[in-house]
Amino acid sequence: MVVFLLAAGLSFLVTACSGAPVWAAAEEAPATATDTNGQSAPDGDSPVVRTGPITGSRDLLERHGVDASQFNRLRDGLPVGEDDLETMLNVLFWVRGFAKADVLRWARHDWRIEQLVADPASHRGEMFLLQARAEKVTRVAPPPEDAERLELDQYYLVELKLGPQQQPALILAERVPQAWLKAEALDEPASAEGVFMKLAGEQPERPMPVFVAARVAWHPDTPLGNLGVDVGLLDDVAEKRPFQSSDREPFYQVLSAVGRTAPGQLLRQAEALLAKAAPPEARTDRRGNKYFAVAPLFNEGYKHRGKLYVLQGTARRVQRILVTDTDIQQRYQIDHYYQIEVYTDDSAGYPLTFVVRELPEGMPTSDGAARYGEAVRIAGFFLKNWAFQVPALDDRGQLRSDNPTQTQIAPLLIGRDVLWLPAPLPQRSLWLEVALGTVFFVVVLGLLAGMWWSSRSRPMRGTQLPDALPPIPAEEPAAPESQ
Repeated sequence: MVVFLLAAGLSFLVTACSGAPVWAAAEEAPATATDTNGQSAPDGDSPVVRTGPITGSRDLLERHGVDASQFNRLRDGLPVGEDDLETMLNVLFWVRGFAKADVLRWARHDWRIEQLVADPASHRGEMFLLQARAEKVTRVAPPPEDAERLELDQYYLVELKLGPQQQPALILAERVPQAWLKAEALDEPASAEGVFMKLAGEQPERPMPVFVAARVAWHPDTPLGNLGVDVGLLDDVAEKRPFQSSDREPFYQVLSAVGRTAPGQLLRQAEALLAKAAPPEARTDRRGNKYFAVAPLFNEGYKHRGKLYVLQGTARRVQRILVTDTDIQQRYQIDHYYQIEVYTDDSAGYPLTFVVRELPEGMPTSDGAARYGEAVRIAGFFLKNWAFQVPALDDRGQLRSDNPTQTQIAPLLIGRDVLWLPAPLPQRSLWLEVALGTVFFVVVLGLLAGMWWSSRSRPMRGTQLPDALPPIPAEEPAAPESQ
């Protein structure tokens, strides 16, 4: 194994960075000048200034000052050293602020390790999609002065095996899943969009590519991880708080992933998990029906993030929510979803929020409905307990004047679709209809017979019915005046 210089006390000489803000999107990165061809020579040390549309990660890094003079300090065939770390940390400083849409567009999918080995210099600064298994994580803390200059308290060195060839690789990243730091042994599915730096290692037949990435994604062997979701994003979810910026990416990544499942797939998987669940996670009612308990979600939601549940209850509100964020529309092809407020038998009058991609055909929304209640059964992944404002009512059910709103906490789950359980229509009973028809016929026949008999027994002389009834007066008669 190649020996790396990873001493936490190492002093890093970092080039001062200027220009655009750290978190600038690619479209906002400034260009400072131009040359005659608008291209840089990666093997030259003279800085090349670029203008025009940004073509990739190397282009954007050079516009931020990480140019050929820094990339050319990297030496292939040697362990990662002090000069290497200086350039790599400069790259990390900017890469962590790249817009996600740009990263996904720039990362190369169709690449082979042989290409990097044949000409590593021409690929430095390019971004590659890495599919791997993470085997070891080392936390490194830079010295205080460098941490302040880089705005970086710590970083991680992740050793991986790439692809089916089990190619050894190293990633320097700002973020890794917190669960990896607690594991005694590590062998987990992972991915990253990494910027290629150099080939480390002293064995030409077994080179080790080194990359820099903002984060290493985790795809554990769970229902959510198997859908390609980065489960490590759930580390940053803000529990029992309104939606934060850190909630945005995991929310839409899960919402996109469930949209790729087949209809009813999540429900079947959740039912299988329910069959194996035991108390207190699952409960059985007096009729023998087994269901997931909601109390753990309300009380200890942080322990259940990313787990798949199936719940049954009454939907009291169903709303179609439009997604206006252009970034989300382009990356995930999501322009709307449905938000459902569900009450279960054991939620004690408190709602749970389900977000789904689609509704069953014919299921109405609650828009404009004075009263709404539809029985539903929904499978979804638990994301967080989210906080939102609701009207505050007093003991008489009236809106409080001193504090008209209060904070409500509700578990939030994300699923694909809904099993709608509409109330059955009243069944028509044939024997009852026959009985009622017979009674009606007998009654009518009796009335006709009575009328016929009455006409035969009516006196013929001495009485005479008037030709017509007196007309109904148009107005009430006036009261007589008092004398």
